[in-house]
Amino acid sequence: MSKVVFVGLGAMGYHLARHIATAGAEHGLTVVGVDRAEAMTARARADLGIEVATDAAAVIEPGDVVGLSVPDGKVSTLIGRSLADSGRAQGVTVLDMSSMSPADARALHETLAPAGITYLDAPVTGGVIGAEAGSLTTIVGASEGALGDLAWVLEAFSASVVYAGAAGNGALLKTINNMVCNIAGLVSMEAVSVARKAGIAEDTFLSVLNSGTGRTYFSQVRYPTYIATEKFSAGMRVGLVNKDLDIALEAATELGFDLTMATTGREVWRKILADFGSEGDTTLALDTVARETAGLTWAQITGQESIAAVPAARDRE
Repeated sequence: MSKVVFVGLGAMGYHLARHIATAGAEHGLTVVGVDRAEAMTARARADLGIEVATDAAAVIEPGDVVGLSVPDGKVSTLIGRSLADSGRAQGVTVLDMSSMSPADARALHETLAPAGITYLDAPVTGGVIGAEAGSLTTIVGASEGALGDLAWVLEAFSASVVYAGAAGNGALLKTINNMVCNIAGLVSMEAVSVARKAGIAEDTFLSVLNSGTGRTYFSQVRYPTYIATEKFSAGMRVGLVNKDLDIALEAATELGFDLTMATTGREVWRKILADFGSEGDTTLALDTVARETAGLTWAQITGQESIAAVPAARDRE
């Protein structure tokens, strides 16, 4: 192995590449960052001091490690096929940190193996905060020990690396985790809306939720970090939440489950998508929840004006 080629330098990928570059230096390896957006590659070159490129297939050599942090399985599949067709990827190991369906992950594993490419789905959870801090949980669709002496690549940005068995299991567990997080988040949004309308102080209801059985990722991280501060910029987009929910529910259906509560929650997230679009930050969902449950905007409930500055789609004519 001569280098790590990291594809996708967005909000998550930039930090993953940063941690890998630091760890790679200790292993005597260089990191090449790849992104089609020149602004992303320019940032990585300036801030991280790494080599950059816009075409992964052009810089990958036999034996390299390739990290992927791209929008979905379709993009991963295009990159994978490009590597297989290049004839230069023999002995390459692909670690795919993207969110995708288990079916896409399994298909990539089966497609790339004949080309001499080892493919592992290795999605992460923990958000941009976790990526920045290097404290993500990474879920690998492989058995423990499958990475051998390459485990350090994932450990560079992870507090925990979980091996989930067969190919596709990493992708499945990632979307199940996100389903729980985002459906539970809706209940938390309803709860904090009620508490704020009742005039209960933020530090009071947060202390109760987060020291008791009602704590969620929303109450522990998103609310105090991005909503109480009126930033409304957690870095997780509404479109991605909807994508992950669709993946999780489709996988559950294939296994014979009808997830009633998750399906109901997805309908709410679809309303949030209609209100704020795919690029809308997930913290803005509070406004949709407030409208649906109390007929009031979040600004009317709390007096916080930041969220009011982002008009809901239903108000855009």
